[in-house]
Amino acid sequence: MIRALIQLSRYALLALAGAAFLFPGPLEAQCVGAATQFLAHRYVKRKSLNNVESQAGTIVIGRYAENWDTAVQSTAFRDQRQTHYGVASAQNAASYVTFNDTPSSDGAGTYSNSNSHQAYCDVSPYAANIGFSSDSQAVKAPEIGNMPDSNALWYFGPGTPGAVPIHVGRRSGSYAYQYANLTYNTNCLSDDVCAGAPTWGEIDPEGAISVSSSGVPESTGGHDACSRDSVVTATLDGRQVAGEPIFVNRPVGVRRPSKPSVRTVVWRDGYRTIHPWEVYDTCGSIIPSVALNETFGDFSKPGVVSGWPEPPESASSGYVVSDEYWEDSIGATSNTWNRTRSIPAQGLLTLTTR
Repeated sequence: MIRALIQLSRYALLALAGAAFLFPGPLEAQCVGAATQFLAHRYVKRKSLNNVESQAGTIVIGRYAENWDTAVQSTAFRDQRQTHYGVASAQNAASYVTFNDTPSSDGAGTYSNSNSHQAYCDVSPYAANIGFSSDSQAVKAPEIGNMPDSNALWYFGPGTPGAVPIHVGRRSGSYAYQYANLTYNTNCLSDDVCAGAPTWGEIDPEGAISVSSSGVPESTGGHDACSRDSVVTATLDGRQVAGEPIFVNRPVGVRRPSKPSVRTVVWRDGYRTIHPWEVYDTCGSIIPSVALNETFGDFSKPGVVSGWPEPPESASSGYVVSDEYWEDSIGATSNTWNRTRSIPAQGLLTLTTR
């Protein structure tokens, strides 16, 4: 509350800045005393997240206050556009004008009021023009913060960690996240009343995310198209706000890159086949920086079908990563093979794309 306070003398003709009091003669203890005070009261503040209250009042306190009638006029604005006007008066009591606005429908902006205050002594023809007052407050809309990087999450399937390490590329050492820790920002001032926790939800036609009660969205499936279709919502005090749309990306297939080509080379006492491939996402982009892992089953003995002279005695496998593609390699050796430099017609590794 911001108040303008003026204390009057017992006998006075006062003209102060913004305030004038006219008493034609001795008041004879009817209207003012040494402790009589005239107060111009006003404020604009948020009484809850979705309520802005504007109030103005005229108050007389102290000795002889019971002999004073009060009056107040108030005009309210949002961004200098008038929204309310009101007049109030009271006999032998304080008078108030109060307005309430709903930012979710009325909009964010600067809410303000402009007011005038008067008081009249009802036992003698004395008046006090207390003057003018005003107050204002900027009101911002609440918002959802701490959105994921590029407003996107990944989906790698069930049983995978929420944060998958990235090993190569410009983001090497960071993580590809399947969740986000969102925040709810009321954007209230320190003396506003904006208590409470929001209720979280989602607008998610494809079922790609699930949001917890604490505002943590997790990916539950990838989007079928390269578009942001999932929206997280938060509701408090009847006001719902939505975060920016989220895209849930996922690996959708592997394919053979244009280069390098599949190759089989001499390796130890045998041969090794090297096969490049690339993983691509929902948008068709290659994603070598997302950590993928392979599990090899039992090696099948290539035999005559693959063009190898006889089954190998030992085999090994592995993969290497570049910034654009992956390379699988499978090698096989046999002490009984003739150590010639001829390369078999067909390698050990066969890639099936989808």
